[in-house]
Amino acid sequence: FDKQVALMTMACSDLVIVNNRGELGRHVGDLFQVCLFALYHLKLARISPAIGFVLQCLSMVNQQQQYEWVATVKKSLEESVQELQQKEKPQSFRLQDLVFLDSESIFVMPSAFNDDVQFGLQVSRPTNLYALKALQLREKVFQWIGRAKASQKQRLREADSMGGATVAAAAAGTPAALPEVTAAASEGPSVSASFASLSQWYEHARTVWQTLSMCGTDLLQFRTMRQVLMAQQLQEFCDALVQKYIDERMTAESEALIERQTRELRSAKASGDVHVVDNAFRGHLDAMRDAAVQDMHHEFDEFVKAHSTKFTDDQVKNDKRFSLMGPMRRKYASVDSLWRSAVHLALEQRSMDHLFEEISARVSELLLEQGASVNVQNVERVFEEKWSQVMAEALQKQRPNLQRVVEEVVWHFNAALSNLKSQFRKAHIFHGVKALSVHEMGTDVEVCSSFLLSKKGVGDALMPPMVPGLAVNAKTQVDNLWIKLVDAMRLEVDQQGQMSDATALKILNRLNSEMESGDQLRQIMHRIGSSFVHRVFIEIARATMHYRFQIEQQNFQSRISEVLGKKQQKLWEIQARVDSGKREVHCAKVWAKTFVDTLDSHFKNAVGRMAQEITSHMANILTNPANACEMAIERSFTKRNWRHVVMYAIDPTQYLFMEFHKEWETFKTGLVDQYCQELKNNFGTCLRLAETRLRDLLASGALEASSDMTMNRLSQQLREACEELADEAVASVLCSCLPSFPADADWPLNNLQQFVQFASVELQRYRANMRQTELTVERRMEVEIARQKANCWKCICGCTARCPGCGTKCNLEHENHWPERPHECRRHLYPAFNGWQKQEGRKPFLLHCRAKAQWQIARTRPPIEPGGPERYWDNFQEMLEDEHPDWLDPTTHGPLPSMEPLIEYEEDCSDAPEHIQREIEENRRAWANCKDALLEHFTSMADDPDIDWLDKFKREGGALE
Repeated sequence: FDKQVALMTMACSDLVIVNNRGELGRHVGDLFQVCLFALYHLKLARISPAIGFVLQCLSMVNQQQQYEWVATVKKSLEESVQELQQKEKPQSFRLQDLVFLDSESIFVMPSAFNDDVQFGLQVSRPTNLYALKALQLREKVFQWIGRAKASQKQRLREADSMGGATVAAAAAGTPAALPEVTAAASEGPSVSASFASLSQWYEHARTVWQTLSMCGTDLLQFRTMRQVLMAQQLQEFCDALVQKYIDERMTAESEALIERQTRELRSAKASGDVHVVDNAFRGHLDAMRDAAVQDMHHEFDEFVKAHSTKFTDDQVKNDKRFSLMGPMRRKYASVDSLWRSAVHLALEQRSMDHLFEEISARVSELLLEQGASVNVQNVERVFEEKWSQVMAEALQKQRPNLQRVVEEVVWHFNAALSNLKSQFRKAHIFHGVKALSVHEMGTDVEVCSSFLLSKKGVGDALMPPMVPGLAVNAKTQVDNLWIKLVDAMRLEVDQQGQMSDATALKILNRLNSEMESGDQLRQIMHRIGSSFVHRVFIEIARATMHYRFQIEQQNFQSRISEVLGKKQQKLWEIQARVDSGKREVHCAKVWAKTFVDTLDSHFKNAVGRMAQEITSHMANILTNPANACEMAIERSFTKRNWRHVVMYAIDPTQYLFMEFHKEWETFKTGLVDQYCQELKNNFGTCLRLAETRLRDLLASGALEASSDMTMNRLSQQLREACEELADEAVASVLCSCLPSFPADADWPLNNLQQFVQFASVELQRYRANMRQTELTVERRMEVEIARQKANCWKCICGCTARCPGCGTKCNLEHENHWPERPHECRRHLYPAFNGWQKQEGRKPFLLHCRAKAQWQIARTRPPIEPGGPERYWDNFQEMLEDEHPDWLDPTTHGPLPSMEPLIEYEEDCSDAPEHIQREIEENRRAWANCKDALLEHFTSMADDPDIDWLDKFKREGGALE
């Protein structure tokens, strides 16, 4: 509690007075060490408070001793800052950025009372010296505050002096800077951290307290920084042990065990044999788990023993050793769940086999007793009654359990959260997030109504309605963040609906990276605090539960469909046995069903060919990402479509997708209608022609002329009759889709007239259900086209990186080409299209991106965190080497030929080649006609009406307003 109160005061005060009784001991330094550590990781250091120590009940303490006490505490805190910087960028912050403490930040107070003995009784009286010292302390407090403010102003002057003759850039969504400008961020180093009103201080204090309440004792549980480092190093070693023994060894051994024991399950003849295999599996799994745990504990103990001088805290060692059991228990439960599903399937199969054997025996008895007068309906009724019992048992065992899914997802996400929180030296957004609970997830209805399928409106639900200081599109940024998180979650959760601690950790790491890389998301985090991250954490957990439950439901429905198919097959077999004189009924149904299924499969492939045709058309227009980027420039800058120029400047990848979508939809509209109607007509035509030709063969006597007629021979004769059709396309489809059966299913046909009659009835029934077939064709076509469109866009989109100077899109084929190959774009623009501005008056920066002057100008960017130093580079090359090395040659660290600066791109170059002059003219014309819209987009950019060529190109018409 002392650490929590100390951290609260340090985060919300300009001055923190430590009132200590007696001398200033080591425990005070330890307390402030852990508080500074938490202050940095929870990102609460908006104010740099002055620290003052008031030592009570001391007298006769010389000034040198006081200075030594303060120096001891300050040295301890500086050591803590050095430890924090080990995982961060060197010199990313200093102790003065967090607190102000100098050698005079101490004051000694005498005792407030003098003890005396009067009439045999001890009497305490107040002293005048204490009151005098209190007045001196009051003056000292104001001196502390004054020195703290003077130090802060000095740091601000130092930061300002480093940014002379620089250019700042302020793109619409990303505060960045170009030479000779100061960054126009909403909160920069030149802005005071003081509060304008008491309400603002209260909002900050409430946010701090909420963050401290949520993080609990995760960061404040340690007594010293030594404990923090010990816990971090042990956690890193434990993570390696979990990776080695659980994620790799246990996974491989359990998969091999499941595969081996599943083969034995398939060979089991009775339910008793299944239970024997199940017991053997559990024995092997327990032995496997115990061996892995023993090896993990042994290696952990050996590691601790080898570094006994470093790891001295028994409580930390015992906690980390015990924490190894959590991932093992979750892995064991996951493997056990998979095995239980396999056992249930095996028991279900044994139950069905037993049912079929029982019904077959009963049919045999009825055939012996009643012969041809057997009532088929009675046999079917007995079959349905027995079947209902088997199905009820199977449904009860295999029905998806949402509560179990919720518990497993909560386990994995809490394990991942604990893993991240244990990485104490790594700054991330989860230090202030509390663990999930099953009750926090809500009811089944709330879980199944998650934001899994939502594309918009997530920001409205996750953010408070009114948050001062946020951009207008902040909620849109949250929507985009949510889409990326759901995509990452879908990618990590496998098709069986299984997940692990590593899966949850990847999802949270993706959330952390997105939050850290987006300026607006960091601003949201700064304004709302850890409660926003906690809300996103809860919703992504709900979406994961919803997605896993959907997969389990799909697998369950697939299994039920498979079982029902087996039921229908067995029922047909029983019917054939019941009425041997009417076995052709069964043969006709099987023949017609096989024919329709083959025909349906053929038209399904036709849908894929249609979608492939659209893809081929698009490939002819947009052959590759480089060609697509050139087309985007041509359709916007070259063709003088100023609205498209503005869209390209804001987001070239999104503009390219718009053009791709327009081309796709234009070509798709006519082709889909043509193919869809053709497929619907051909499906019904094939069924009708098959029925007609079958009746014609029977009427002509061609079927009865053949002896030993079987189902394959009948299909062959019908195939020969269909080859004579005038429509070659329909004839080809019919000939390829007529059924062919293996030798054991090529049943002889005894009553051809009856077979043709029942086959015709079956075909007529399928034709009558054409409305459902039409819907299926349309649905398949929509799904296939959407899939092909997504695949085509992946090929055309390529790398989405943008030139740090002018913002043009990279021309390479995929995103993961670095470091083998740097980013490259063949066409560059004025940096003003990317929001770069001059220092003087924040006017647009209108030099070509490849101009030598553009590369020689210094750059600045706002600090990464509030209160930090402003980032500065002497020239564009240095900025690229520091922040964008992936745009430079990895060998020479210089620009590629397509990006290197040339004298021909200078504005005053008179002998530039024609294509360069044309490129510069296109840039000027585009800026002259689009500047008003771009100035509205880049809100901090000011107009520059003194450009000499502005009126010339603007008069060419069509300027945006």
